[in-house]
Formats: sequence, C-alpha cells, structure tokens
Amino acid sequence: MTDEPVNQMIAPDVRAYLTQLRIYRFQVVYQFQESAHLPPFKGSMFRGALGAALIRTSCSCIKKSKGSQDFDVTAHEQYCSFGYLFQNEPNLVAQAEHWTTNLANMQKPRPMMINASSQIQRQYEIGDRISIELMLFGDAIEHMPLLVLALKELGEIGVGSHRAKLKLIQVGRLDELGNWAAVVYDGRDDTIRVEHLLPLPLDDILSHPVTTETLMIRYMTPTRLKSEGLLSDKISFAMLFQSAYRRIVSLLAYYHSDSQLPDVALYDQLMKEAKQIEPVTELTQWIELERYSNRQKQKMNLGGVVGMSTFRGDWQRLIAILLLSQWTGIGKSTVFGLGQIKVFFDN
Repeated sequence: MTDEPVNQMIAPDVRAYLTQLRIYRFQVVYQFQESAHLPPFKGSMFRGALGAALIRTSCSCIKKSKGSQDFDVTAHEQYCSFGYLFQNEPNLVAQAEHWTTNLANMQKPRPMMINASSQIQRQYEIGDRISIELMLFGDAIEHMPLLVLALKELGEIGVGSHRAKLKLIQVGRLDELGNWAAVVYDGRDDTIRVEHLLPLPLDDILSHPVTTETLMIRYMTPTRLKSEGLLSDKISFAMLFQSAYRRIVSLLAYYHSDSQLPDVALYDQLMKEAKQIEPVTELTQWIELERYSNRQKQKMNLGGVVGMSTFRGDWQRLIAILLLSQWTGIGKSTVFGLGQIKVFFDN
C-alpha cells in the first residue's frame, strides 16, 4: 500500500447505525473548601463518591434481608438512578428485541463514564479547582437532574482519605473537541438548564470523508483488552476494533429505546476487514494503576496498555467505529476512565 491521499465517504450502512447513538459530554468543576491529598488515579475515587451521593440523595430501594439479618446489598429497581447508572444486572433494563449473537457473551455496559485522567495534581489547597469529565449515553440523560443533585452532595461527602469538602461550581456541556459549549448548572443561581442537555452532533462528525490510509491510535489511559480470555499487553487492530464495536452496539441495545441494531452479517464483514489492517509502528507499554475498592475493602490493580500504535489500511467501513470510540472508550473499566483513546490522521 502507498500513502497517497484517498478521499472516500464513511460507508453509509455503518453510518446509519452509528448515528442512532446519543453521546452527552459534560465537564464538572469543583472548588476545594479544605486542603486535600488525592490519589494519582482519581476516576475511581470520584465514581465511588458519586455512587454514594446518588444513593443518599435519590435512592429509596429496600435492602435485601434474610430473616432478621440485613445484608449490605440493595435490590435497586429499574426506576432507581443508582441502579440504572451503576449496576449492570441485565434485569434492570430490558434487553433489546433485536439481540445479536456477537453480543451474547458481553456484560451489560454502564451508561456513564467518569474521566479525571487529566488531573495529575495530587495536593490541593483551599480555593483550588478540579475538573472531571462526565459522559452519559442514550436514555441515561433522563437521570441528569438527579445526577446534578448527587454531584452537589458529593462535595458535602468529600473526597480523599480525609473526606475533603468540595463546592460544585459549574457543570458545562462540552463539544466534540472538548470546548465548553453551554452551561448546564451554575452554582451561583443553583439552576439546571435542561434545554442545554444536547448530544454530540454525530451526523456532522461522521459526514467528513476519509482522507488517509494511515492513522495512529493513542492509548490515553490504561487500556485493558483480553486475548483468549487473558489481559494482553499487546493490542492488535482486530482486538481494538472488536472491543470498540461490541461496546458501541451494546450501548445502543441497552440504552437507546427503539434503536435498530446491526445484524451478525455486518459484524462478520467488518471483522474480516479489520483483520486486513496492517500494523506499522507500536510504541506501547503496560503500566499498573491501583485503586481502593470500598465494596471489597481492598486495593485492586488496574494495569493496562498506554502509548501509541500506527496502522495502515482501508478505513471506509471501519473509521466511524474508531471515531466514536474516542468518547465511548474500549476494554474493561471504562466507567472510571480506563480505555480512553484518541485517533490521529497522518494528514
């Protein structure tokens, strides 16, 4: 193959399915009311604190019990925001009618992601600010007003080992480039602007022609993909694409009412094309992250691949999946910011 310019539109059959996806991107801005020393990996910390705040502010579900003995497990109902956003039991959200066999062995994804990977600072003083990115998918946007209440409560609960208090300053909607597009919540007037809860414009994003044969994938946060059932420190393009495709289609299946899902034939065709993509360069490494699980009361390792890989091939039917994966993530533990990728073109 050569690197001569090409100019092809994204395949319409793939584009038709993907434009059903609704991706909502927000930035949450806090101000510290107390000094704090935070862990290097903050996504897990904020995800746990948000879950606790959501239960405190909106959950009225009943704990499971056996006789007079209560268990620390709650049977969250379908209407419960915590159950909808944080739990992945299939019975909480009805499975789509047009289920496909290529998703049969997948765990139901969560319709939310929290990413704080850009926040490398660890020591914060009173008045310092910290921003986290919040992503919602599909029908999960209906829970945004309760999420804002929980984000305020999170500040009262506090973060870090000493539960440093935070004040919610603003929540803003971000565009596809990460620029601030509109204010969703402002702490000065304590108002939620629901008219600003708009998804990314996927019709526009996927309307641009493919003008390259070579592209680079950068693994921004540790990416955890499996090969033959085991976590792999090497990522082939076929592995990457399969994970991206399965995640996007499962988000459509569970969280987009009345969405039309692609059939198995399209999946098989795309995977055949993905296996034809050639590796060019690979500059990756495996790094370990550590988080503390309050539920399991122990530290857990969250290692994954970071770095960059360059690939060459025909992208007309594959590129749309990669572009959207910049916001949906790939692999395991995307809910607190792992598996974040960026796509770069050679031109």
